[in-house]
Amino acid sequence: ATRQEVANADYVKMAYNEFLENTVEGGTIGFVLFTAFLVSLLIGLPKINDLIKNEFQTFYPFAFAGIACFVGMGFFNFTVQAIPVMVLFLFYAAVCINGYKGYIRFSISPIKMVLPFVCISVFLFFKMSTTAKAYRTCKIAKEQVDELGAAVVTKQLTEIEPELDGSVFYLRSYGNILFKRKQYHLAELKFERATNISSDPELLAMLGLCQLKQGNYDAAEKTYDIAQFIQPHHFAPRYALMKTYAIAKDSANALRVAQNIVSMDVKIPSEKVDMFKKLASQFIQQYQVK
Repeated sequence: ATRQEVANADYVKMAYNEFLENTVEGGTIGFVLFTAFLVSLLIGLPKINDLIKNEFQTFYPFAFAGIACFVGMGFFNFTVQAIPVMVLFLFYAAVCINGYKGYIRFSISPIKMVLPFVCISVFLFFKMSTTAKAYRTCKIAKEQVDELGAAVVTKQLTEIEPELDGSVFYLRSYGNILFKRKQYHLAELKFERATNISSDPELLAMLGLCQLKQGNYDAAEKTYDIAQFIQPHHFAPRYALMKTYAIAKDSANALRVAQNIVSMDVKIPSEKVDMFKKLASQFIQQYQVK
């Protein structure tokens, strides 16, 4: 990679591309279904004269323009990933579909049409309420760990684990508390699971620290090596990798990383960057004296 590419590369939390996002989350099937639905709305729209005459006829051109704008915006931002925007998108799609003569229509009473939505809404309300309560418990436990005690907080977090299974926020909070209790192996398991869900460099940093505390230098080296490639212009992962090599008595690799830190271009000057460069220079000097 060129210096410019390294300077611009960074951890990406959201793709800001609806097609890429659906491909990552839903695979090839998700991408095909999402794209096919959009294409059917754009290509399948009949001429104005062929539309069904009803109360929505005035809105057909505006709905079609809305769908076209959504498709264009999907290349540069998220659309259906945001619930309010998704509702607006579905409204436009419904108006467009309502005018298609080719679509199959069913005669259904208003009560039968509304009842499934009511049932689903009630179910989602209770499900989201339970999840929200679990998140609140997790947040309170994280903030009051010193007041309540680590043992009490750990018990609370264990009880809500079924509700927050797969939550990065939960795994990060639980892992940090276990780390404070010096239960490094259990903390490592939480951070390792979190890194399987998210590539957040902060999670990798904590995972590497847990491995380092247990003396598992090979695993820590691999973790920090991954972290430095996720954020190639950041100094912290490289410095952590240098320290890990130094603790493991691998002077050659530690020197190599230290020289890399010293020669790296600074994207955003700061005291931390100066500190990392200074410490790396001191390590090089100490190594040369030896």
